[in-house]
Amino acid sequence: MEQAPDIFGLERQLGNLDAERSKRVFDRASVEAVGNPVEDTGSSRLVAGVDVGGGESETVVYVCEYRPAQLTIVALGAWRGEDTRGHVVKFLEKYRGRLSVVRVDAIGVGYNFALHIRDKGFPVELVNVSRACDSRPELAENNPAYRFVNLKAQYYQTLADAFELGHIHGLTDDLTLGQLANLLYEIDSQGRVKIEPKEKARLRGIDSPDRAEALMLALGKPFERRLPEHVLRDLAEEDYRCKNEPIERIAD
Repeated sequence: MEQAPDIFGLERQLGNLDAERSKRVFDRASVEAVGNPVEDTGSSRLVAGVDVGGGESETVVYVCEYRPAQLTIVALGAWRGEDTRGHVVKFLEKYRGRLSVVRVDAIGVGYNFALHIRDKGFPVELVNVSRACDSRPELAENNPAYRFVNLKAQYYQTLADAFELGHIHGLTDDLTLGQLANLLYEIDSQGRVKIEPKEKARLRGIDSPDRAEALMLALGKPFERRLPEHVLRDLAEEDYRCKNEPIERIAD
């Protein structure tokens, strides 16, 4: 039996695993361990992920706090219908002043959906998770272009790592838990990881993982410090005068 690559940490599981279980993206125990509700402090910046559905699929929004090693789920919204734009805008309005980014799956119907939310004044980032990963040759064997077929695989990997490390808090939705637990991965001819296509999952009786996708969009994108450290220090200096905390912590 082919051994699962160590990127998902599955080699640490004991016992003989059948072929399907050995291909699971998420370790169920690490996902279920974060199920305690967490109160929103109202003080941190937020990110949101939106997976756009239609027909039988849900449109799902996850709103989360994103801090280093502290990813907290603040709110979940889910609706069914052919046009759920109004529901999403109303749901996000409560968090408008704190949202740093709203990531929308822009494939297919998601594109115009994302433009509508942007027109309402939200900081929207259109994400095409089927796009190939950016090449990072300086990372050698960890170059995401060599490890993953597309951004979906990379983002789910990042999310799985966060669960393994205990960085995610407040996941209490059973449907999301089930969807994460049922995600499988494959290895292509170049040795890269890809997520099992939805069509193949349906043959196993698995519905579209709309809630898992929204959480992946919110928390799966690898963290990037976009401003140089000295700029962040300058931005944090004023807060440092008012708070008894190190500048490095405020900058983070």
